[in-house]
Amino acid sequence: MTGAVLSGIGSLEELHVQIKESTLSDQLFGGILPGLRKLRVTGNNLRRIEEQAFEGLQNCLHMELTISGTSVEEIPSRIFELLLNAQWAKLDLSFNKISTLNSASLYPNSSFWFSKGTKLLQGKNLLLRPSLLR
Repeated sequence: MTGAVLSGIGSLEELHVQIKESTLSDQLFGGILPGLRKLRVTGNNLRRIEEQAFEGLQNCLHMELTISGTSVEEIPSRIFELLLNAQWAKLDLSFNKISTLNSASLYPNSSFWFSKGTKLLQGKNLLLRPSLLR
């Protein structure tokens, strides 16, 4: 339902959505338009994000994506793939129940990591420069 409502808003730059369901699947369809720069998804009940939940991100050149304050434990690798087309991207995964990120999600080819200056660090902060991933 949300996607149908959002599809009529062509110049939307910032969107904050509180998901009340346990799964994020198609609620954002039609709302992720090329001009969108900030997308914030929250919701204590949110436990799972399906692979296709963020379709449309691949058309955004600048994206600040925040998934925060949820019960999500795992981030689908598709989200990282969709952010690769952006010239600039920021991903905030704070205040979730994520304990690990699969490195293959960020760099499918591990030999590519070090050629781009990637260092493995402990902690919860991640700076993603999509232009380096190409």
